[in-house]
Amino acid sequence: MVTQASMSGPPRISIFSSSSSSSPETSLSGWLSNLRNTRYSLLPTSTSDDGGPAPLEPLSFSSPMTKHKSKRRRLFQASAMALAFVILAGFLLRGGTGIGDELKEETIPIPEPEPDIYPVKGSIPKTTAPPFEDDASDTTVSPHIPTAEDDMEEPAVSTVETGEEASYDDDMLQVDENGETKSVGSTTNEDDDFQAGEQDVEPVVEEEEEEEEEEEEEEDMWGWTEEMGWRHAANSGLTYLGEIAESKYRLHIEKGEQGTKDYFRLLYDFAVTLPLRLHSPFLSSIHNHLPPSMPDLVPDYPDSKATLPAMINYKQIHQTDKTFDATNPLIKMWQDMNGPDGWTLNFLDDEEAGNWVDKNFLRSDVEWAWKFMHRGVLRADFLRYLLPLVKGGVYSDVDTRPLRPIEQWGLLDVEYLNLNATDGPDWRLKLSTHPSVVVAIDVDVHARPGWENEWPRPLGICQWTLSSAPNHPVFIDAARRVVNSTRVVQEWDTWRAEEIERLTEEKEEGWEDKVKDLESQGKDHAMSVMEWTGPGLFTDSVLAYILARYNVTWHRLRGLDHPLRIGDVLIMPITAFSPGGEPDFRAEGKDSPQADVEHDFRGSWKPDGMRR
Repeated sequence: MVTQASMSGPPRISIFSSSSSSSPETSLSGWLSNLRNTRYSLLPTSTSDDGGPAPLEPLSFSSPMTKHKSKRRRLFQASAMALAFVILAGFLLRGGTGIGDELKEETIPIPEPEPDIYPVKGSIPKTTAPPFEDDASDTTVSPHIPTAEDDMEEPAVSTVETGEEASYDDDMLQVDENGETKSVGSTTNEDDDFQAGEQDVEPVVEEEEEEEEEEEEEEDMWGWTEEMGWRHAANSGLTYLGEIAESKYRLHIEKGEQGTKDYFRLLYDFAVTLPLRLHSPFLSSIHNHLPPSMPDLVPDYPDSKATLPAMINYKQIHQTDKTFDATNPLIKMWQDMNGPDGWTLNFLDDEEAGNWVDKNFLRSDVEWAWKFMHRGVLRADFLRYLLPLVKGGVYSDVDTRPLRPIEQWGLLDVEYLNLNATDGPDWRLKLSTHPSVVVAIDVDVHARPGWENEWPRPLGICQWTLSSAPNHPVFIDAARRVVNSTRVVQEWDTWRAEEIERLTEEKEEGWEDKVKDLESQGKDHAMSVMEWTGPGLFTDSVLAYILARYNVTWHRLRGLDHPLRIGDVLIMPITAFSPGGEPDFRAEGKDSPQADVEHDFRGSWKPDGMRR
């Protein structure tokens, strides 16, 4: 029997028992009638003019016997052809199961294709939803990549082709010892009753070079920038310090392209005012430190004398005091510890320091600012920027004690900040082996209330010990800032004198008390030492450079417990030059392998009430 198909689709042919009990006439005539009325017939037919089935054409013989024999012969031929077709189709589809005495209706399943996985180094599988699923919510997957708990960027999440968010099992991907990502499992359906016959989600792996680079950087401890999603560790103890912390910095440049342009143009404009013999080293250095994206920001200037980029190539230890004290054991410690590596001491007393400034900055703003300063501490601060700027090397106060040779500073557990955004993908190849500037943090406020009354910046750069190769923009900017601060003090001092003269002439009510008050005010009233020449100013000089050149803010340095290489600048943790000290800063003791210098704080308190 052939079951008539519904009008919504092709007919389905089912074959039942071949030993029917119906009569031949009934079976044959009914089978033929049904066959001719089906939408898809096994026998060729013609149609009448009205679209209905046309009658069979008469045979050549008209006798009843001939018609009967002809009908039986045609029926036999049709049955044989149908049976052969069914047997052949069943053999091909089922791989030759054969036909028994009794045939039963059954559905032939279509075999499922095996998923193909093409592993690619450093890639994340991308999943495709089954084509027969209208809703793929039960088969969505998302990637899981082993990451560190802190200072990490969260990787992008892959999606299925349906646009829904995806997730992977925890054992889907692993990073082997070579930093390569490999697949170790397969996706699993969230539905425990996953039905047979449905297709599994097929992971499709595609190349993602950026993901591979990030994994290598994580393994090698290469730094994460703020744009990469860097964040502090959960146990760092750092708290949000509010807008007051931001307002303490006086960088005078903004983050971004315009800030970079303003920074280097300010340096250039200041450098051209200095003596002519300094133009070649200073202007060429400014040009050489431009970001690769701005090679023509300031004019190039031929350098008459080639300089080496690393600080340790300039083996001089600079110190200054009113007079040289040969009995000071700390000075001898610096010589004894670093002498075997070729380092020499360059000590300048007050008179020698003045002569050196006159020789190198004659008739310039630097010389004018030096002579305007009325206190020795101001000149001592100024000198510690000028000596590394011109000669290179290390400056350290005479009350500091070396704990480790200079050439061992900052070698333990160094992190390299990723500079791909500012210097391109080959930034690592452009770095010198040793940094040009080596400085350390000396203030790192974590959560202490009232910090703003004790320290000029929530995060400060140490000023009692610092070092650099000559001609570096950080120290050009420090000298520029000292000159500008001195001009501010000069303007205030000029206003004070004019105001005293006016009050004396006009004799307004209470003028005598006002005059007495103004006369008692010294230049420190206009600006504290901390801001005029001290650590506040030097901190701004360092932070302005790493912001303009590498797009890094002071937030990236908070809670630092290991050396951080930012391009040609090495920032060491607070333990390096300030072991122990304020508990809130979380510095380790002087026995720490990160400790390099200890400060005795001789004269660490100033009349303005601020800590040096």
